[in-house]
Amino acid sequence: MAENSRKSDQSPARAQYFYFLKKKAFSSPLFALTILQKSNIILNMRPREVIKILETKGWQHERTSGSHYIMTKQGRRPVPIPFHGNGDLDPKFVRMLEKQTGEKLL
Repeated sequence: MAENSRKSDQSPARAQYFYFLKKKAFSSPLFALTILQKSNIILNMRPREVIKILETKGWQHERTSGSHYIMTKQGRRPVPIPFHGNGDLDPKFVRMLEKQTGEKLL
């Protein structure tokens, strides 16, 4: 019973994503994420993952306001990304970030 009470914070999709990374089946984590997304697996993303993807697409961390990272890109409005511990961001919120940034995240 004690084992069941320690529920892993990894969803099956997240576990599959990290399994592929450990097997080095893909050249980069972003490529693995793209493949899993095209296979209709919805991942709950962590703020650090969103920030990393945005940085690879030219966004920069301008400042931190409380527990929110403010990301900027030339010609775009600043976008706040909440960073509250190690929790996942809601997929709906990630889609809203996609609309604000104009970048594909999920």
